[in-house]
Amino acid sequence: TATSGEKIAADVSAGPWTLTLPPNPIAGDNITLSVINGDATQNNVTVSGNGNTIQGDATLIYDVAFATVWLVFNSTEWRIA
Repeated sequence: TATSGEKIAADVSAGPWTLTLPPNPIAGDNITLSVINGDATQNNVTVSGNGNTIQGDATLIYDVAFATVWLVFNSTEWRIA
């Protein structure tokens, strides 16, 4: 489970990867996630909202090769910033 402010480097070279967001976020909490090794178009990263939504969905499927996503909690849900 990630903590607010954490910068996470995902290695998907061995297979799909899952990240769980903090369970009780407050407005302004943020997480940065980067795929640093492997092909996320083949081995997706699943981001779980851990009881909160991510832009309206319970999970986010991250399938962009070597991209970085910044997630910010806006007091209602996680948003891609």
